[in-house]
Amino acid sequence: MIGTEFLKGQGLGNRLFCYVSARCIALDHGQTFGTAGQQFFHAEHLDVDPGTPIPEEERCVFQRYDEAEERIILRDSVHDLTHGCYIAGADPVLCPGGGSNFSSPVRRPSGTAERHGGQAEHGRSDDAMLRRAGVPDFSRDLLIYGNLQDESYFGAHRKEIRQWLRVKPAYESGEFTAEDLCVINVRGGEYADDEALFLRRRYYLDACRLMQGYYDGVRSSLPGGTSLPERLRFLVVTDDEEAAHRLLPEFAVHHFGPEKDYVTLKNARYLILSNSSFGFFPAYTSETVRRIIAPKYWARHNSSDGFWASEQNIYQEFLYLGRDGRLCTPEQCRKELSDWRRRAQAQGLFDRVPASEGDPEVEKLRRQLARKRLLHRALWKAERAVNPRLKGSKD
Repeated sequence: MIGTEFLKGQGLGNRLFCYVSARCIALDHGQTFGTAGQQFFHAEHLDVDPGTPIPEEERCVFQRYDEAEERIILRDSVHDLTHGCYIAGADPVLCPGGGSNFSSPVRRPSGTAERHGGQAEHGRSDDAMLRRAGVPDFSRDLLIYGNLQDESYFGAHRKEIRQWLRVKPAYESGEFTAEDLCVINVRGGEYADDEALFLRRRYYLDACRLMQGYYDGVRSSLPGGTSLPERLRFLVVTDDEEAAHRLLPEFAVHHFGPEKDYVTLKNARYLILSNSSFGFFPAYTSETVRRIIAPKYWARHNSSDGFWASEQNIYQEFLYLGRDGRLCTPEQCRKELSDWRRRAQAQGLFDRVPASEGDPEVEKLRRQLARKRLLHRALWKAERAVNPRLKGSKD
């Protein structure tokens, strides 16, 4: 049996990535599929089979394999300076022939709970009896842990994934499946207070502009399309209405709950994603969507000079929007990433070591970031005072 473990605290997107990737790996190796921690799965809106239950007392007989990591030390955030920014691509051990650009894979001890470029590094639990191994034996009972978000783990099984993640009829809805409506996903919560993670207003405005241009082409080519409104409408779906209102006050903002938020994204015609794992599978399993725009560099869209956080989040079905306002194909993103890796290797970027929490450089960075947040808030208040569209929004 091959499987994974759902852990307390994982978000839905992370749980689904672990589930789908592990199930596809089990399928590829002709093994049955099972999961531990099923009490933490929490996907009531999906008609999903979580696999054979693996009781707590039986996990000790499973071999454990932790997906390889790669991190770089950066000075853009306290986290990236002290823990490193997670940039890993696919672990070639989990996808033979899939390849990887790993420069310095780092194995971390079980029990850590670092952040994958802003995403919780789930798939780590303390269990001295659960054996870890450098090389997995796919012919025996095996539990796989990690980020597990690379398309090479599951891309050959998209048809099956659509069946595995079917939405139950009671939750299905075409309420927002309109020919002239684009759904925007804004991730707030803990992202809203993290300058490295929370996507800029400019990202969403650029994406709306580009989506309008694409809609213009669709409208002219669809039978009867000229009867559609000239302007594309935009609807924001978010986990944090306050943060989304502050960011995009000109649009309607909704948090319907995780189930309806998921379905609304899945059934959209046009979709602008955030850098959250929550939106991936609604987009990936959609049978209505015409275009998907996502942030280039994913969790480091705001600051990257060419790296991805992480490389695993380059997907074939997405177009990626950079800070320059231009869209890139996945192939262009991979080519640019390869060029960045060569430069970074030559500059010794992969040789940097993390700073300790008490390091003066860390304290200096904390003060700099605090000043930037105060400045940003002051600028926002000034803009709100002179822009009528922003006056109803909150700080």
